[in-house]
Amino acid sequence: MDTAEGDRLSTEKSLEKKSELEKNNGHFSRSPDHHQPETLPANNLRGDRGGDRGGDRGVIVIEDDHPTSSPSATKPELPLIEEKGIYWSASFKREVTVFLIFDEMSEASCQIPGRGRWSLQFTDLQYCDKSPRHDFKVGDRVVILVGKLHETFATITDIRSDGIWLKSDDRKKRLTKPYWPHQLVKA
Repeated sequence: MDTAEGDRLSTEKSLEKKSELEKNNGHFSRSPDHHQPETLPANNLRGDRGGDRGGDRGVIVIEDDHPTSSPSATKPELPLIEEKGIYWSASFKREVTVFLIFDEMSEASCQIPGRGRWSLQFTDLQYCDKSPRHDFKVGDRVVILVGKLHETFATITDIRSDGIWLKSDDRKKRLTKPYWPHQLVKA
């Protein structure tokens, strides 16, 4: 078979495939203006039947009659990670029990009911009613127990879901990584 014949056959085959795809997609209708969404009944919260409302099309307006809650109510509490402690796993959506803590990797080996043992990041472990609590507050002076800043005095500047942020008393600058309650002790 010469190359011209082969090229013609491959072109015919690709045209056949294209026509088959168009047949399969024939039940989809194309919008003349696919950049502007149409008002759909499920997205229509105000009850009008569509048309021009004098604003942006496709924007959902939700009236919120609920007052905003205080920041402390929405802020998750940072758990005190201990061996044999029970925590809520954000990724597995269930309670887990910590068996070993690996501070160097910011991970804990956890027993997950029905799943076996897994290593989870400290940030995945969230506080639940059975979790141990810490008593740290912003402004507390602490001593770092792990890492290259072991036995360094510091002051707590912020407590967030990703850890406790510190300012070293020696450097007067905020440290570049957060610590966890089990890695600190009050001075």
